[in-house]
Amino acid sequence: MIVRELDGDWVVIEQAEHARHAGELAQAWSRGPLGNGLIAPGLVVATRLHDIGWTEPDAEPRLDPETGGPQHFTRVHDRLHAGFYTAGILQVAAVDDYAGYLVSLHATGIYAGRFAWSGLEPIAWESLGERGWRFLDEQAVFRRRLAARIAVSDPDAIEFERVWHDYMLLQTFDYLSLLVCAGVESNRCGPVPTGGHTWGHLRVERTSPCSVELDPFPFTGDRIDLTVSCRRLAAVRFRSDAELRDALSATPGTELVNTFVRSRR
Repeated sequence: MIVRELDGDWVVIEQAEHARHAGELAQAWSRGPLGNGLIAPGLVVATRLHDIGWTEPDAEPRLDPETGGPQHFTRVHDRLHAGFYTAGILQVAAVDDYAGYLVSLHATGIYAGRFAWSGLEPIAWESLGERGWRFLDEQAVFRRRLAARIAVSDPDAIEFERVWHDYMLLQTFDYLSLLVCAGVESNRCGPVPTGGHTWGHLRVERTSPCSVELDPFPFTGDRIDLTVSCRRLAAVRFRSDAELRDALSATPGTELVNTFVRSRR
């Protein structure tokens, strides 16, 4: 789950909800000047489901011993992450082979420097354990099987430029959601496809905890507001996983409004 401290509260957003939010951004991008309605349906599915593997761990939140609050997703070790992400990739592939291919690349990229896309802090190679390294090999084998299935119905689907294009966009949609859901501090991301065969960077300026200005602006109009479901509980130190889970269970859901605005520069 995504955890951030905001106005004296722990704001907790489940990863599946963040992914749904990212999927809305993908659809809005498709309608905007950089999308031209050409975003592949499989990419939208991949974006909407890319964190489905987190569903079970998010149902049993753990305490972060350093903060005393819920454990933020970046604190989960690869020996756990690789297992439930593998299951999630299989779930996505059961819906759409190409979406599964992209989510496998996404998960691999978390451990492998995101294949030259930048904007989020990478995982240090020296922190990757044996399970993480094995995950990389397993996913390479799995993608070869998926590629063979995809090629039967759409031989062009896994052509390098198309996959590169869609992978970079998946990272960008994930990034845009994390900017406002997790409060990630970053002033740009890329490379981002900007139309045709051209690439650039998306520049970011934060204007509030849940709003950012973007240049170029990839959506229709000058502003887009999207909501994300969350729970807010007082940022106190909990004594155990059980106490934390009881507090979260007793906390009603609410919504954050996330805003993306055209840069005024």
